[in-house]
Amino acid sequence: MFQIIDSPPAIYPISLEEAKAHLRVLNSDEDPYISSLIPAATRYCEQYQRRVYAQRDIIFVNDNFISPWRLPLAPVSAIKTIFVGGAALAESDFSLDGLGRVEIFSDIYTGEEVKITATCGYADIADTPTPVKQAILLLVGHLYSNREAVDDQKMAVLPFGVKELLDLEKVY
Repeated sequence: MFQIIDSPPAIYPISLEEAKAHLRVLNSDEDPYISSLIPAATRYCEQYQRRVYAQRDIIFVNDNFISPWRLPLAPVSAIKTIFVGGAALAESDFSLDGLGRVEIFSDIYTGEEVKITATCGYADIADTPTPVKQAILLLVGHLYSNREAVDDQKMAVLPFGVKELLDLEKVY
């Protein structure tokens, strides 16, 4: 089993003001609704790209660890803790390379459950790539214009460009 335990970020790559400008909304009547679209669009983009935009700690649990193991999200800037079977490893017992691969320097942990807490995301939210910000704005616009899952009159799909923009920085 593999599990990612994540919590919502404190800040998003797109502000309410940027979203309203993109939507051409001048009043504040729909601010709560638009504010709810930003996390939804951001989460979709993060999941699609397998990236984290706002820096935060994320817990990865792998019950069949094989070293080295590439963490499935990027960018990864640091490993805070690694627990194997409930026991913490010392920093000298593991390493993290530039590609997000964690290596534990002992084979005795192969096949064991490993719980890794890693700091992921851009240190500065402003470092989120421009194509990603544009994709989030397109998706916010799409969700704002299509408020129902299904409509008798039209079937709306994601606007052209969202996935194409996200593919530029996708982690495979």
